[in-house]
Amino acid sequence: MIGQTISHYSILEKLGEGGMGVVYKAQDTKLNRSVALKFLPAHLSATEEDKARFMQEAQAAAALNHPNICTIYGIEESGGQMFIAMEFVEGQTLHDRRLNLPLKQAIEIGIQLADGLAAAHEKGIVHRDIKSENIMLQKDGRVRIMDFGLARIKSASRLTKVGSTVGTTGYMSPEQVQGMQSDHRSDIFSLGVILYELFAGQSPFKGAHETAINYEIVNVDPEPISSIKPEFDPELDAVVMDCLAKDPADRSQSAAEVAKDLRHAKRESSRSRLSRVSTVRPITSPAGSGEALDPLLDISPKKTRVPWIVAGVSLFGFLMIGFLYFGNPSSERTPIVAVIPAPDTYIYHSYGFAAGPAVVSPNGKMIAFTALSQEGKAMIFLRPLDVTAAKPLWGTEQGYYPFWSPDSRWLGFFSLGTGKLKKIDIAGGPPVTICDAQFGRGGTWNNDETILFTPNANSGLLQVSAAGGVPTELTRLDSSRNESSHRWPVFLPDGKHFLYYSRTASFGAEAEGDALFVASLDLKVHKPLLNSSANALVAGGQLLFMRGTSLMAQSFHSGSLELEGNATTLATGIINDPGFNLAVFSASQNGLLAYQTGEGLAGARMAILDRTGRELGFVGDIIEHFTPRPSPDGHRLVAFIFEPKSRTSNLWIYDLQRGGGRTRLTSGLAIDTNPVWSPDGSKIAFARREGGEFAVVVRPATGVGAEEILFRSGRRTLPTDWSKDGEFLVCDMWSEASQWDIAVIRMNKEKKPVPFLQTPFMEFSARFSPDGRLLAYTSNETGQEEVFLRPFPGPGTALKISTAGGNFPVWSRDGRELYYTSPDNRTMSATILRKGPAVEIETVKALFQRSPFMRELEPFPDGARFLVNRVIEPKETDPITIVVNWDAMLMKR
Repeated sequence: MIGQTISHYSILEKLGEGGMGVVYKAQDTKLNRSVALKFLPAHLSATEEDKARFMQEAQAAAALNHPNICTIYGIEESGGQMFIAMEFVEGQTLHDRRLNLPLKQAIEIGIQLADGLAAAHEKGIVHRDIKSENIMLQKDGRVRIMDFGLARIKSASRLTKVGSTVGTTGYMSPEQVQGMQSDHRSDIFSLGVILYELFAGQSPFKGAHETAINYEIVNVDPEPISSIKPEFDPELDAVVMDCLAKDPADRSQSAAEVAKDLRHAKRESSRSRLSRVSTVRPITSPAGSGEALDPLLDISPKKTRVPWIVAGVSLFGFLMIGFLYFGNPSSERTPIVAVIPAPDTYIYHSYGFAAGPAVVSPNGKMIAFTALSQEGKAMIFLRPLDVTAAKPLWGTEQGYYPFWSPDSRWLGFFSLGTGKLKKIDIAGGPPVTICDAQFGRGGTWNNDETILFTPNANSGLLQVSAAGGVPTELTRLDSSRNESSHRWPVFLPDGKHFLYYSRTASFGAEAEGDALFVASLDLKVHKPLLNSSANALVAGGQLLFMRGTSLMAQSFHSGSLELEGNATTLATGIINDPGFNLAVFSASQNGLLAYQTGEGLAGARMAILDRTGRELGFVGDIIEHFTPRPSPDGHRLVAFIFEPKSRTSNLWIYDLQRGGGRTRLTSGLAIDTNPVWSPDGSKIAFARREGGEFAVVVRPATGVGAEEILFRSGRRTLPTDWSKDGEFLVCDMWSEASQWDIAVIRMNKEKKPVPFLQTPFMEFSARFSPDGRLLAYTSNETGQEEVFLRPFPGPGTALKISTAGGNFPVWSRDGRELYYTSPDNRTMSATILRKGPAVEIETVKALFQRSPFMRELEPFPDGARFLVNRVIEPKETDPITIVVNWDAMLMKR
């Protein structure tokens, strides 16, 4: 058609093609101006319905006259072809410009889009295909909405068949995806998608294929932008998330209101920048010395003054506590508030993985908590309230989630390094092992020396004697409620009943079945008490529980085990970690309350390091991702991501060649973890847990095609590597008797796990050498974790590689180096020599020291870079707040 003249239009070039038309640039020979002509595409039959829809577009758009909407000149027909003549808009589509725009410009684009949609909606016109390709950015900064080919006038007959979907994948509203009736609020949802892309630099809904994306649109809430960019304005975040509400009734109801909110956010952003600029100007000393003064305090900012001030206030507060709480029992019960700063050179470790929030002793005289050194090493501390300093409890290194014995003499805790539940006498002495608990989720202790605890993240409650022994099952997960964990148990004052938090998973955006349960040790009582998404306890006849970040108190009847009256707010802004569903508060029965305020964050970005440990860049979002693995060609990586809202773990693929964007590979309520690439990169094997059953699954890496379940088992089985010839899949397999063992699956035979290494010790994290003749793995047979080599498939003896502890071995692509992690978090390299069947170690050296918050390490194929998984580095938090006689606050209210 290029070069032809249609009516009085000379066709110059093709601009684009969509589902409802082909667009050409043309010259209007009558008015001597450039125009755009939109024709029905040749491959569509010009049915009466097509023509009616085409006419509807022209009528809809021609009725609009707004600077942010493309102007329609007219509709014509020539040689049996219908076309629309419209303004030729010169510029770029938003699709080509949306990434890395300055925030101010991105907000301005959003404002203009919302203004244009508001004008259309006011005239009863719904676009129904708002997407970045339909938005043009002119050189003068003006934004123009194009292509009303799917618009619908309220008064017009509905041309789209009921049950069909109209729109573009990734931008459609949930009601469009499901083929339901839609109105102007569908445009607002699409506007929310564009705003999310502008501000976050990525799509809110991701998937390996159209079905996966549509699933997310209907069922999965996108991550708040502030979780991807922590510095992002929460107010602006709320505007976007309101546009993306699943239910149209919960969504922003007006594009004009969205524009108004964006303008407000833009003004506040400018004021915030101005404020930040003004506060950094130093005020010089009036004495003319030139010494800068603190602009807010107007005092000399000597670093030594602040700690002395904090110490003085803290000491005064505790003198008051000592007098009113311990020394003057006859005085009126008045609430007293003080704060406890972290020990010198330490920071509180109150939330996140293996944390230890403050817990008050039953007698109300002490507080225990976990703190981190500057090197990231954890230790449990004890702080008596009648002294001014906390003391470390030696032997509790890597200890977390402490809990008290009822007589306040012992502390129970979980040990990350040993995978045990332990106890320690606070008067002195080493810790004593009680039983196994690999990744504990809370414990509680009663007067009968019974301890209830959760041994891992996906378990019911177990009970064990405080003297030690073999635990027995107490509660079992209820699959009908989609329960994934029973955690944070706490005995009631009678020691016979207890509370626990039931965590559930959900297909939707957020798990709604979370609840607090109350039960008895004989389980004759076992019932839900309250819908909640965090821990709780009973003290002073009150149930203390969380609503969001507010700590609430509500009267609790010990006889009926029911709540009475209304809840009262005790404190706000409490740290409430969404990843672990653990709020940072504790209380004794005699009126002492402890809590911390702040924000509990989870997740971090993966880092790429060179061979010296220098950071070359980052991959992905600030989220909870685990076991990342680069593909064999190094162009992609796969990881499993825990989603705090739905409580599911699914696999995602990152495209490293296209900026590290990610797409969903699996979805649903199953817990999918530990992915491993096939040697050609076409498939991914991974572990799956559904209820109490485990499976190993293989799925095409593209996400297209059926998955294959290799086997199902009652034993947890985690793939760790796939041999280069594709014949063997090696796995970690759990048993109560020997804990972790190594098993092998023959991929071309029965595809069942066969034990390879099964001993009384733990063996795990096995990796094939590139030629498949050696297996590297971690074992604790020497008393600590070490890296070993063993011939595969055997027979042969093991060769110890590490010299002073090590774990998680991985091979270089050429098989010459074996990397592993030392106990002090150094990346080690062992050079391996092969002389026929013999294997020798040439050298073992440290490559670089890693941050203690860097976990799994994987080499890229080039041998020059490493992918390192990071967990969020704990930041210095607010001090612990102590409230004496907190229950008196309830009487005053």
